[in-house]
Amino acid sequence: HRVDADGIVVWANRAELERALREVPPEQREAMHYLVAHMPPRDLTSLSADYLLENTDLACRALAEAPWAERIPRDVFLNDVLPYASINERRDRWRKDFREKCLPLVQGARTPGEAAVLLNQKIYGVFNVRYSTKRKKADQSPYESIESGLATCSGLAVLLIDACRAVGVPARFCGTPLWSDRSGNHSWVEVWDDGWHFTGAAEPAGDALDSVWFGDRAAAARRGRARPTSRRRRRPTRRSRRWPDRSAGTCRSPSSPGRRAARRGPPVVEHPGDVHDPFPSDRGHDPQRQIVILGAVVFRPESPQPHDQVAAIDAQM
Repeated sequence: HRVDADGIVVWANRAELERALREVPPEQREAMHYLVAHMPPRDLTSLSADYLLENTDLACRALAEAPWAERIPRDVFLNDVLPYASINERRDRWRKDFREKCLPLVQGARTPGEAAVLLNQKIYGVFNVRYSTKRKKADQSPYESIESGLATCSGLAVLLIDACRAVGVPARFCGTPLWSDRSGNHSWVEVWDDGWHFTGAAEPAGDALDSVWFGDRAAAARRGRARPTSRRRRRPTRRSRRWPDRSAGTCRSPSSPGRRAARRGPPVVEHPGDVHDPFPSDRGHDPQRQIVILGAVVFRPESPQPHDQVAAIDAQM
């Protein structure tokens, strides 16, 4: 087969991918194929077979044992329960630990929505994590948030998403790098319960979904060009449209001291969400052409065409 620049890098981890595809049980083979076909290139070169096998096994078991298993479409499972990450956070081995801690919290829940509400109410106390802009970075992995005890909206959202997925609840990362009224940014979570519903991470609204403090701002979302933060015109930068591979930048309000801070990313203020762009620059973001996007599924490649390594490996195994 043809090997391009990405292909050359992929084969550096070929032995691990081969073992994962070879040792996966037949009933989980579709799920493993999906992971290998759609994971970011950097994960193809670094994740071990043990990591992939454990993740796939626990994800399949989580759904199979959930009371709502028959209500979850297969494509929703593959894209929103099976994945081991949401954005560009560190790849932690969280599934077994989260399953053991979160299953008791959702006892009695009969729908994925009920389970998500219970998790949102309880996991931050269980993991001893609270909101704080003093966290080490915005795009924290679950264990980075747990180790520090601090996270902002992106880290809190990642934590809730992983807790949901650990018990078979489809969940995905959503957010906006800049509200249409330019009042700040935010990240939140969507969960599947016969359709997608939203909730704020660590911001439960009693026992309800689709009730959030930022509802009016989200309803006013639009696609368009934001006004520049400075009268000085800067040349737009072309960036590759790949999955995020590096940590998202942090910036301050344009009114804060120093204009250099505002050049690191879109203008935001801490109100009360995060101070980073949940859609990093290498996904096509340009501060001069800020696009407000809500309900985006981050764990999905920009191109609808999956990598060709599954067929290539299968053909030579």
